[in-house]
Amino acid sequence: MITKFSFILKNKFSKVHFREYSFFLFGLLLVSCKSIEPLAPSEKIIDPPISVAKASYLSIPIEINLESYFKSAETSIPKSFSGNQKACEGLSYSYQLKREPISFKTNSFGLDFSTNLAYSLDLSYCPSCTSLFNQEGNCIVPRFFGTCGIKEPMRSAAISFATKLEMASNYTLKSATQLTKLDLIDPCEITLVNYDITSTLDKEIRKEMKSIQAEIDKEISKIDIKSTCSNAWKQLQENISIESYGFLTLSPAKIGLSPLKFHQNKVYLDLGIELFPTIQTEKSKKKTNSSA
Repeated sequence: MITKFSFILKNKFSKVHFREYSFFLFGLLLVSCKSIEPLAPSEKIIDPPISVAKASYLSIPIEINLESYFKSAETSIPKSFSGNQKACEGLSYSYQLKREPISFKTNSFGLDFSTNLAYSLDLSYCPSCTSLFNQEGNCIVPRFFGTCGIKEPMRSAAISFATKLEMASNYTLKSATQLTKLDLIDPCEITLVNYDITSTLDKEIRKEMKSIQAEIDKEISKIDIKSTCSNAWKQLQENISIESYGFLTLSPAKIGLSPLKFHQNKVYLDLGIELFPTIQTEKSKKKTNSSA
């Protein structure tokens, strides 16, 4: 009997203990599954880093048609030339030169010009002269006279020029024109007392052609590249509106030009600009730099 009671008491105690133990485990499980609360943020204020605009580079191709300058040069260059030299003793002469229309074309370094000339000569030669009777002098032996291209078709010559072009520091074209060819196609065959008239004629033609060289360089100096650069520089400093974002400011800082290239009567070059673009919510109040 005692044994049976002990067994019943022991059995009841085990059931109660098991129930308490189960509640303990369940509570422990709830505690272990609880979410971890994050730490409160620090109240220290940190200034955000200010971004610095990085350099960008823009290349603008420029094309200049030279046809209008060629036409202007053709109009401004004289179509006829004349000159003379008078001497009591030695050679005296007068000449007339007429040019045909000038043809223009580009080469690797600049420009080529060519034309034909028609010329005539009226000359005389005095072997010996005296100023005994007047200041101008008198030829004491009969003068020799000769003409070339007078009362007959004028004689012809071919001439060519080359102009080298480069960009100057002030964004203007710098040119240097030189006579590269003078060919007397049908020279005067006049010999006066072994005096060669060909060299004199060559000298006079070269002297007259200097005026053509000067006119060509003058017309080339009118080619306006600086204003093109200045206009591009000013426009790149304007604020560009971008909807819903603000204004794009390009902020150009430096400008430069590439070497010149020539093709089919045109000049090609690239305008290079260093930029520092930024986007702002308001228009930039920075003063526009008007000089390129």
